[in-house]
Amino acid sequence: LRSLQAALRPASRVIVIETVSDNGKVSGLAARMDLLMLIQHGTGSRVRSIEELQRLFAVADMRLTGMVSDPSFAVIEFQPGR
Repeated sequence: LRSLQAALRPASRVIVIETVSDNGKVSGLAARMDLLMLIQHGTGSRVRSIEELQRLFAVADMRLTGMVSDPSFAVIEFQPGR
């Protein structure tokens, strides 16, 4: 993410389409995605909450600027924090 952030212009946006957990509550789809990611990518791959995604992007100096979600997926917008 830091490499991506360095390449972005101030008005750029990063759009993430993600299955998210709701404060530790995981839907059936999210639970299946968790298992699939664990099988394909190993330890550390999992469904994250919106708060966890915000912290992850904050390390790369990016901030959440928009989100639309339903019970299965979220479309999340981040922009450089410059």
